[in-house]
Amino acid sequence: MITNVLFCLLWIFLCSAAIVQSQNTQDSQLNSCDFFSGSWVHDDTYPLYDSSLCPFIGDQFDCKKKGRPDTDYLKLKWKPTGCELPRFDGKDFLNRYKGKKILFVGDSISNDQWQSLICLLHVAVPQSEYTVSAHKFYLSEYDIEVSRLVHQYLVDLVEENTGTVLQLDSISTNCEEFKGYDILIFDSWHWWNRNDTGKLWDYIQDGTQMVKDMDCLVAYKKALTTWSKWVESNVDPSVTKVFFQGLTPSHFSGQTWNDTNADVSCEGQTEPINFSSYPEGLLPKGVAILNEVLASMSKPVTLLNVTTLSQFRKDGHPSIYGQSGAQGNDCLHCSLCPFIGDQFDCKKKGRPDTDYLKLKWKPTGCELPRFDGKDFLNRYKGKKILFVGDSISNNQWQSLICLLHVAVPQSKYEVSARKFYLPEYKIEVTRLVHQYLVDLVQEEKGKVLKLDSINENGKEFKGYDIIIFDSWRWWSRNDTGKLWDYIQDGTQMVKDMDCLVAYKKALTTWSKWVESNVDPSVTKVFFQGLTPSHFSGQTWNDTNADVSCEGQTEPINFSSYPEGLLPKGVAILNEVLASMSKPVTLLNVTTLSQFRKDGHPSIYGKYGAQGNDCLHWCVSGVPDTWNQILYAKLVAGGK
Repeated sequence: MITNVLFCLLWIFLCSAAIVQSQNTQDSQLNSCDFFSGSWVHDDTYPLYDSSLCPFIGDQFDCKKKGRPDTDYLKLKWKPTGCELPRFDGKDFLNRYKGKKILFVGDSISNDQWQSLICLLHVAVPQSEYTVSAHKFYLSEYDIEVSRLVHQYLVDLVEENTGTVLQLDSISTNCEEFKGYDILIFDSWHWWNRNDTGKLWDYIQDGTQMVKDMDCLVAYKKALTTWSKWVESNVDPSVTKVFFQGLTPSHFSGQTWNDTNADVSCEGQTEPINFSSYPEGLLPKGVAILNEVLASMSKPVTLLNVTTLSQFRKDGHPSIYGQSGAQGNDCLHCSLCPFIGDQFDCKKKGRPDTDYLKLKWKPTGCELPRFDGKDFLNRYKGKKILFVGDSISNNQWQSLICLLHVAVPQSKYEVSARKFYLPEYKIEVTRLVHQYLVDLVQEEKGKVLKLDSINENGKEFKGYDIIIFDSWRWWSRNDTGKLWDYIQDGTQMVKDMDCLVAYKKALTTWSKWVESNVDPSVTKVFFQGLTPSHFSGQTWNDTNADVSCEGQTEPINFSSYPEGLLPKGVAILNEVLASMSKPVTLLNVTTLSQFRKDGHPSIYGKYGAQGNDCLHWCVSGVPDTWNQILYAKLVAGGK
């Protein structure tokens, strides 16, 4: 596999000083060899290991397990022009770096390389005890730790009131995680090269300037410059060795290897490209920028310049033998649902148990139909769906777009941090962040929450066929979590108000907006029921208040949930909805979610062991059931 070659190269660079000291002419030549200029040659002694002997390879990359029938791609080794690339020696690596900590930082390509290295080390000492999670591999016998962090852009990506902001000149949030390692391998490119359909941000911040978009190469250079400054300021080269993995190519189109047939892809490719050298014009556009930034640095960073050697290997991708199987064609690689944020992706963040994924909701008097993504898409072809609310609304939005994507994985899509669009079905699923539903405006005195006004927000709610509203969590926060400085109720301006009183006034304002602006024959309105948290055992009648959702692997087994433990806003929401003349369907998921103390990210969320998220929900997981009920309600209502 190509990633195994990367480690032969990495191993050589790490060992280069010792090579010169311990051996003579041959190894001196090796130390001065250009490892990145060469060709792929057949070698029957390859691969370096049998992938079936490595239990750490994810379905995303395990081509053999997923049924790839050809094997020649495993028999190719990289032959530098002026020397031989030594075979990777896992035991030597472990002995040299006993007690060391190695970190990979980047995107899914970095994950590709991380999985390769831990396999190479494991098969070298298969009897050695190890611990492994989705982000860390540890061999206790050698006291060696190999970790990975997902930071697609390297610079900070932060959630603000305006949306998700990519901060080109800031690395303060990420940088603390990079410290304390002996070897750092950075990687960043593919997420910069995505258009609006694949970006993770709503805004780019460049100094004090906030923009909606920027030339990707300009942004990439600014971010790499910020990263380089962090290295210059924080890395001691006598302690930490820094590498940057060269930009790796994709082979989704024959045009990337000068094939006149643009419809050709990596699918069915069984041989590498046989150019003697790769046309420079076909290399990824970011290569020159990366080289320029690295050349400007005073601290040593070794470039693992694998771009060209990888570019030859159109045969080396999972293609239809990746995680999505025949429904996908991975010529870069991507997970089954690439839209799940770190906040909710418990599996990716290392959650070891899986029973929470195997539970379905069974209504007392009927069966809840299984979500049928293709039927949903055909029913709502040409429709616009809107989620409005807080991060719980985002939870449900991410679940729905995953359910739709996996139903038609080959359909082209456009996705951003706020919108998902399938051109084939002309269906749009959007989300808006409005924690309070009513207007929150900036005035001279500060931020004012206007309980009787929905004028600003209401404009954004129009023009949709299905709207799912949500609001509760931000009302029940104390002073440390609120987003406003003042509350305006009519002409009265106050510094604070009972949260339940304020919640009822705001919901009443929202209900008046629905009554005045929604035509039920055109737009179907839902309100997502209040979802519980499980930060304390008291929320499920556990006498130990210190118990939380952390470590919970089973749901609560009450036959019915004690009414007194439901969120306080439930009665208010029911009262307001009952007073309305226009139909609003309540997705009453409160109780079914209350049972699921096992369904939260806990320490397997965005902040890992530093956080304990007992508020949001894993995706896949409980939010899929919310969408299953949404689908059933739509079908039952003739929509």
